Amino acid sequence: MFDEAFVIEYFEKLFERLEKEEIKERELSISFIKGRAIAIIGPRRAGKTYYLLKFLKENRDSIYFDLEHAALKDLEQREFFEIIPIFEEMFGTKVKNMLLDEVQRIEMWETLVRSLLDSGYRVIVSGSSSKLLSKEVATQLRGRSLSYLLFPLSFREYLYFHNFEIKNR
Repeated sequence: MFDEAFVIEYFEKLFERLEKEEIKERELSISFIKGRAIAIIGPRRAGKTYYLLKFLKENRDSIYFDLEHAALKDLEQREFFEIIPIFEEMFGTKVKNMLLDEVQRIEMWETLVRSLLDSGYRVIVSGSSSKLLSKEVATQLRGRSLSYLLFPLSFREYLYFHNFEIKNR
């Protein structure tokens, strides 16, 4: 059983942080296909979490679950569905997108993802574990995913992040 007050505090602090923090755009662009999850995979510290937070900042009809956070790390699959109406009431929005960061921390995460997809949600998962290699995601989700690789900053992105102007030739 999750602690509702702890989860509410998690979301409040998350959105406070998003208001203060500037998150720059990456070169990776994703496209949704109905009934398929998006998997953002890549090495540790490549920026997967910030990619999800940027998506959240631009899409307030999304719930972001940091599955390493103490408030969320022990959630059972059914509890994700119990949190959705709490979030919708709290923020006055209908949830369309579920963002699951470090999804491999959930036992049988692929079952949760399929259940969310079957319930009509768009799902983005991320992680850096060997369990989330591109071929593993495709196998575990039985063809119901699109994988995108996110690498550490390219040279162009590095310059952009450090406010150097890049002129096209």
